[in-house]
Amino acid sequence: MRLMADLGLARRRHETGWLPMLRRLVHLRRRGGFGPREALDYGLLDPQLPESALAATVAKKTLFGLLARVNPARLDGLTEDKAVFYAYCGALGLPIPRLLGVAARPVGYAAGGNPLRTEEDWRAFASSLPQEFVVKPGRGAYGRGVELFRRQDGGFVGSSSGWHAAEKMQFAFFTDERYTSFVIQERLRSHPELQRLSGTASLQTARIWTEVDDRGDCRIVYAVFRVVAANRVIDNFGGGSTGNLLCCVDRAEGTLGFALGKVPDGLGWTRLAHHPLTRQGFSGFRLPDWAAACALVQRAALLFLPMRVIGWDVAFTAEGPRLVEANRRFDPANESVIGQENPAVHADVAGLYERLRRSTRPKRGG
Repeated sequence: MRLMADLGLARRRHETGWLPMLRRLVHLRRRGGFGPREALDYGLLDPQLPESALAATVAKKTLFGLLARVNPARLDGLTEDKAVFYAYCGALGLPIPRLLGVAARPVGYAAGGNPLRTEEDWRAFASSLPQEFVVKPGRGAYGRGVELFRRQDGGFVGSSSGWHAAEKMQFAFFTDERYTSFVIQERLRSHPELQRLSGTASLQTARIWTEVDDRGDCRIVYAVFRVVAANRVIDNFGGGSTGNLLCCVDRAEGTLGFALGKVPDGLGWTRLAHHPLTRQGFSGFRLPDWAAACALVQRAALLFLPMRVIGWDVAFTAEGPRLVEANRRFDPANESVIGQENPAVHADVAGLYERLRRSTRPKRGG
């Protein structure tokens, strides 16, 4: 059984006994809602982890429950449906990737509002698309179904699906059978400074948490930057499974420290001082337009009330920061909390969790 084998590996690595490990698992369950598998994968069984770091960790399911206290479920579509999110942001003048259209069944539509129903509609729409564009599921997550298309040989080449004839593009837009609608948008490229860091134009984003308090003041609680490190189109970290990296961000300066990646056996994290492909150093690297990015998410957070805690994905481009996604439910910061020795970050994340625990539970359907 893999779970027992991994528990044995963790016990030997941390030079501890079965009984202390069992006690720790019980403690992690009671405190953060962690099951054994999740505790293992995050590296939480290390007895050397400081108490401040453990206080800033929580299981994904537990965090979702806490966020539901302050983010009304009735507004789910505003952040979780990308077609709605981009339309809302566009109406408010928030900078986003340019929306080209939405593919859905039975009817999609172009950005100008023209319906996409017949084969002729779809062919005309495909002919109007730029040299490169991105397709992603409207309600997708973790980079599933995201595909970059470019024109080639009279048709289009998808980063995952290969070549498509132009007259068949109406089928290629549906990149993942698990979803029913897909947004088609302009391709953004990372800022030149980020391209030098990672050696790729693929978009790299920061996840920034905002919290709006009872007085209407917005603060940035936490930020982490996703680094493309494995010749991928997307920057999704996927718990370390994608080969991409995470860098904690100094919220005051917008600078990076070391990066975090998954250890080969999958039980914990390793620190990297340099990008594995370009050998560029992470420490002290300043994200371009960081102050503008912070101002953008703080402005957006107030426009998305009554949702009070949101995880924003912000892209840094040569034209300035862009909102790529907003999340009323988002993953905890466990990897970077555990991977760094920064009591101030631990305290801020733990403080948010505690405030969420003290929040009034919403009424059913709220």
